[in-house]
Amino acid sequence: MLRSIASTFTVLLLLAAPATARAADPEHVDVAGAEALLGTKTEIVVLDVRTPGEFEAIHLAGAKNIDIDGASFREDAAKLDRDQAYLVHCAAGIPGGRSARSVEILEELGFTRVYHLDGGINAWKAAGKGVEGTAAGSVASD
Repeated sequence: MLRSIASTFTVLLLLAAPATARAADPEHVDVAGAEALLGTKTEIVVLDVRTPGEFEAIHLAGAKNIDIDGASFREDAAKLDRDQAYLVHCAAGIPGGRSARSVEILEELGFTRVYHLDGGINAWKAAGKGVEGTAAGSVASD
């Protein structure tokens, strides 16, 4: 309970701070932090950087899919609103994985409100959080 309250408080502080006051590094959030972030009144875009097939099989409700390994990732990402807050995830959310690489590119493109879901959709699903898609099976790792 205290951890959940602390996560919620941290997320609210991050959202209240001006984007220019934040470091370029993304904020790392666990499942509880991501859930708290998504529960705020601030609009957060969930950016799923897995393949279209993985996305179709299972994804967070309302997520946008741009494949980090697709030829047009940088171009597609550049079309996104840089003032928007993004929660980025892949399957496993590990250092050096797809979401970590995606976050680096977003930062290079000038995005300042980027949150990384540590553990990815696998952690989200393991925590019993809701997902959508055509399959209820396991998700491939990075």
